[in-house]
Amino acid sequence: MGARLIVQSGTASGSTHWIEKKVVRVGSDPACDIVLPDTRVDGHALTIEFCAPNYRVHNRSDQQITIGSMLLSPGEVVHWPDSDLLQLDDLVLALEIDVDPRPEPAPPRALHASPEAEFSSNTNLGTAVTWERSPENADSASQRSEASRSSVKTMVQIAVIVCCFAGCGLLLARERFKGIPADATPAPSLDVVVEQALASGDATTAALVGQLQLAEAARVRMQFKTARQKYRRLYDRLSIAVSGERGPSETQPHPARELSPSDQADLKTLDQDSHSLMLRFVESRLK
Repeated sequence: MGARLIVQSGTASGSTHWIEKKVVRVGSDPACDIVLPDTRVDGHALTIEFCAPNYRVHNRSDQQITIGSMLLSPGEVVHWPDSDLLQLDDLVLALEIDVDPRPEPAPPRALHASPEAEFSSNTNLGTAVTWERSPENADSASQRSEASRSSVKTMVQIAVIVCCFAGCGLLLARERFKGIPADATPAPSLDVVVEQALASGDATTAALVGQLQLAEAARVRMQFKTARQKYRRLYDRLSIAVSGERGPSETQPHPARELSPSDQADLKTLDQDSHSLMLRFVESRLK
């Protein structure tokens, strides 16, 4: 739940900041709500405002910023879709929104008990049990020992059964893959896709890579609905880049964001090889 600001490049790359208020200030000044420790960032560079159900960005810096394919001059304000990346000089920010976009405090961290205290407690308990043992409890201890051995035996039997099932599954998978044609091309890995896409040096390609990374992040956190929506939007954009047409829709299609003529012209001029590779990867995620 809630919304987060993720730094994808720059000094604070990889950091995540929760949007806890309706209006937050972003910059290098320690007085800002979200502090980015980068000398190239103005003290108050951005103001992010929640206007239900969306977020808006105010450019408070003295230079232009880019949101997706839009240029935002100093003092201007624009709606920020979570599918677009914000770029200020070398700083790249991503807005990640869960089901409910309203600002909320960051979830509290779980508190764990001290390992030393737990060890001390267990040691004292073991000592107490030792002193309370008596000859009258010998039969009970023997019964517990037999029950423990029986439990271990049962666990071994279960482990053997599980191994047998796992072996059968591997054999079935091996037989299944035997029927795959030799010339079938497997889906590329994420590292290969990102490396080839960024090698082109194209800003729009880098933005598509950022959207792909956001979809992968949602998939890793098991937010499968959000991840599939992001994959579907990225699939539509890549289909235009590769063939000039949208890909086939699903049984229950997801609405795709309409692209402006300038966006379509930019996409069609990009490197076809890197986009084809990225498209194959996204298709494998949508299966």
